[in-house]
Amino acid sequence: MVSAYKDNSRSYLCWVKFLLIPFALIYSVIVIIRNILYDFRVLKSTEFDFPVIAVGNLRVGGTGKTPMIEYLIRMLQSKSRIGVLSRGYGRKTKGFILGDLESSPEQIGDEPLQIKSNFPSVLLAVDEQRVRGISKLMQTGDSRPQVILLDDAMQHRKVSPGYILMLTAYDKLFIDDFVLPVGRLREPRFLANRADVIVVTKCPSSLSLQDRYKVSRRIQSDSEKPVFFAHELYGAMRQVQNPNMELSAADLSELSVVLFTGLADASQLLKWVKTKAHNVEHLEFGDHHWFSVRDVESIKSRFENVDNQKKIILTTQKDVKRISKLLQNEKFADLPIYCIMHEMSMFEEDQVPFEKMINDFIRSYSTNN
Repeated sequence: MVSAYKDNSRSYLCWVKFLLIPFALIYSVIVIIRNILYDFRVLKSTEFDFPVIAVGNLRVGGTGKTPMIEYLIRMLQSKSRIGVLSRGYGRKTKGFILGDLESSPEQIGDEPLQIKSNFPSVLLAVDEQRVRGISKLMQTGDSRPQVILLDDAMQHRKVSPGYILMLTAYDKLFIDDFVLPVGRLREPRFLANRADVIVVTKCPSSLSLQDRYKVSRRIQSDSEKPVFFAHELYGAMRQVQNPNMELSAADLSELSVVLFTGLADASQLLKWVKTKAHNVEHLEFGDHHWFSVRDVESIKSRFENVDNQKKIILTTQKDVKRISKLLQNEKFADLPIYCIMHEMSMFEEDQVPFEKMINDFIRSYSTNN
């Protein structure tokens, strides 16, 4: 019975996608014409005389743009003043806002706030108009950035960045997808050629060199750009109410974990926790979900029903930004909520050539100027 239901569901989805193909073709034509108009300068695209690096993707959903921005900050901050400009997706404000440590997710968005919290010295701003945002960042006096990182800006053609990093998740490669509404691509696959580099993110940490080579060959049949590979590194888990209280991965072995996430794709984290914890229950919310008291009560109820005295609640840095105010409520004060630290890491064979390409691009500006 279950098997028959699944077969019917697949058949139904196939028919729906088939019927949506004309709309996908129309959408593709519109996107292609838009790009041609920018390529031939019919529509204005602003260039800058300093290094601007855009991080983006073709596919809607989580490919690890924020971890990549943070990777670039760690890589560059000792040599250059870094500025980060984001649209601030999910914020409840408009216009240009310069972020600081007192900013809220409502003001600048959860991901920009995470970046600012992790890298306080970085100049971070949000603005839906990227050209204006870059110009305002460069008007910040002696603290003005020497390199600007643009978050989720591959399709924002009003800015012509000097360098584009395109991300594609290992288990959802853009070459296996189709444009909206049939698939999840914002643009046709061949437009990956606008990128200077393609990074395959969220790879299994055990992915062999041979398997990486096979994926590279497949991608380069659609795009001749250099392909690099990255995986996620999960670190310490810090208690939200008491950051001095930490757990390591080894500490999870006897613990039951209630994991709650509001991410586009939590599969990598869930898989990792399942390999470390005694058992896991996952409460999944939508990406950038604004948590309510009712949500926290639901999390608390699920936690209290776990049949194990050794148990914790686990979430991500991004989600903590959106739930922290609610945790000030007395009835939630005793919940042992931990935030897991994580970052992107390039595979050993890729790190040096990848970073060399970025550094060479930045140095080209000092040489030309």
